Amino acid sequence: MPRRYEIPSTPHNMVWGYLDSSTPHILEVSSGDTVTLHSFPSGGKETLPDDINMVPSDYLAALETLPPGPGSHFITGPIYVRGAAVGDALQIDILDVKVRQDWGFVSILPLLLRGFHSRRSATGVRSSKPSHSRRLPSCSIGATA
Repeated sequence: MPRRYEIPSTPHNMVWGYLDSSTPHILEVSSGDTVTLHSFPSGGKETLPDDINMVPSDYLAALETLPPGPGSHFITGPIYVRGAAVGDALQIDILDVKVRQDWGFVSILPLLLRGFHSRRSATGVRSSKPSHSRRLPSCSIGATA
């Protein structure tokens, strides 16, 4: 009988900025099980809104606790699928996506891995901190069967 799991966004359940096959799995599932994963937007403290009260406490805890990797994305997991073997193709169905805060940022940082990034505003002024002037609406994306 398929089971349902929910994995909270805690530093124990996440890594920041990397995927590594040696990372211990946080959950074992069987084919047909459903898993709800919680996570955060990518980026570090420099991407947060100026009003820190808008930032969920578990997001702040992850920023303070997790060692950052070379990338900027938070990843919940890994999850082990019983019976899966190296070379197998896994089917993952995304049933729903919910945005939990009404802010975020978008950035293209082609030189990030070189340790340098900047952004040129419409006025031509360079800044290393993203703008938070645009608020994003909450949304939900349902899956079709």
